[in-house]
Amino acid sequence: MDLPTALSPAICYLSLGHNMKIIDQEYGNEERLTMYRRLTSIAAATTAFAGALILGTASPAQASAATCVTYLEGVGEQTTARNVICESTEALSDNVSPQYAYSVCLLSMTATGLTQSRSAAACSRAIE
Repeated sequence: MDLPTALSPAICYLSLGHNMKIIDQEYGNEERLTMYRRLTSIAAATTAFAGALILGTASPAQASAATCVTYLEGVGEQTTARNVICESTEALSDNVSPQYAYSVCLLSMTATGLTQSRSAAACSRAIE
């Protein structure tokens, strides 16, 4: 393992700390904590999705992910991150229980700022 690869987690951590200082100066400590929790949740969910995809996924039909994305478009809440969550949830549900995929999806969608009810509706469509 070369040195830049070995140091990349430390560099990411230092970068996150620096960004949190900027947020703290501009918005205050409570907003900093909220932002930090969201970033941590998104990082954890991304890691879980990446792990599931690396372990191998079946060839997804894309119908469920498309339904999820269409729902988000319909309610005006579509973003690239949420589209990826829809697609990853469908792939994840092919490899683990639908309940687990739904839970990860719900956590991830909520971490992006989507309301609980809309997150639940989108995630239900992603695992159909």
